[in-house]
Amino acid sequence: MDIIERRTKPRVETKVKVKVLGEEERLETFTGNLSKSGVFLQTQEPFSKVGDKVQLQLILPHANEPIRVTGKVARITSPNRMGESSGMGIEFLRVEARQSKTFDRLIDRLLDARGIGSRKYPRIKTQIVVEFKSKDEVQKAIADDLSKGGLFLRTQADGLVLGDTLRIVLLHPSSRRKFEGDAEVVHIRKGESNISKSFVEGVGVKFLISASQRNEMTSFLKSLLAVRRA
Repeated sequence: MDIIERRTKPRVETKVKVKVLGEEERLETFTGNLSKSGVFLQTQEPFSKVGDKVQLQLILPHANEPIRVTGKVARITSPNRMGESSGMGIEFLRVEARQSKTFDRLIDRLLDARGIGSRKYPRIKTQIVVEFKSKDEVQKAIADDLSKGGLFLRTQADGLVLGDTLRIVLLHPSSRRKFEGDAEVVHIRKGESNISKSFVEGVGVKFLISASQRNEMTSFLKSLLAVRRA
């Protein structure tokens, strides 16, 4: 099976000052996942509805002037992830022409510095088959964003709730090798598949594994990288 990246642009977590342009202009500071194609702003009070076009000025670290962008609200999420706030995802439609190179350079600089709150474990953008058992039911799903810390399962998550413990079996795409261990459901995404083509329903899980199992996972990840390079 080919290894496929779900996101086309790398993202970095950073503080983003956003001035919302319109009838009631206001300046707010958000923590957000920022890329060259969009931003996810953590907030419990969205300032627009899904599908709305928005005019924003982004005040990024190290910028001499605000970056003006036109965007579309692609999704709004409720607080359904442990330890994280709700928020809104904005897809960038256009960056002001004279600022486009500056914008790209600023994002690259943030990526080089890794922003704030970087993930504890690096992730592989991949798609492999995963078997998971919840209660007495065994299901299969495709896994995205695999790391030593956890993964994202593409599934409708019927019957799953935050905190559920699953038995996970990872199936190597080009060999009979398997990795098996327990995991906890820490993130559920559902009910918004009609909002954006890039939105994927699924479940994020955190591995509950021992030190020896983590070493086994490291070996498994290395074998996936070898397949990807091949």
